[in-house]
Order: sequence, then structure tokens, then C-alpha cells
Amino acid sequence: MSAPLLSLRETSLSFGGRPLFQDLSIHLAQGDKTCLVGRNGCGKSTLLKLLAGLLESDKGERFLQPGVTLE
Repeated sequence: MSAPLLSLRETSLSFGGRPLFQDLSIHLAQGDKTCLVGRNGCGKSTLLKLLAGLLESDKGERFLQPGVTLE
């Protein structure tokens, strides 16, 4: 397994007391292909915003490999 370019580790996020994610970990490495599938309102866009650094999680950490840019 190659080193992750982008990752979330043990991330939790709640809105209005309702947990959206609890202890979520995801690691994306160079060459990985990923797909998000889910019902409306299940958190797909929120997950992408967390990965992009546009939202702060309640708990956990986000890692972006130095020199990597997101477009």
C-alpha cells in the first residue's frame, strides 16, 4: 500500500446533535479510484467538503501530503 496523498483519520461530525460520521477513516493514494454512492442527505457532499478542507470536523484529523493540491 502506498502512502496516502489525502486522508481523514477517526473523523466525527455532527449537525444539530445528529451524528453524520463517527470514527470515519479514509485514505486516498496516488492512482486510487473512488466513488461515492448514497441517498440524498446521507453526507456525500459533506464528506467531500471535509476532504477538501472546506469544513472542520468535530473530532479527528485531516492529512494532505505536502505539495499536493486539490482542484
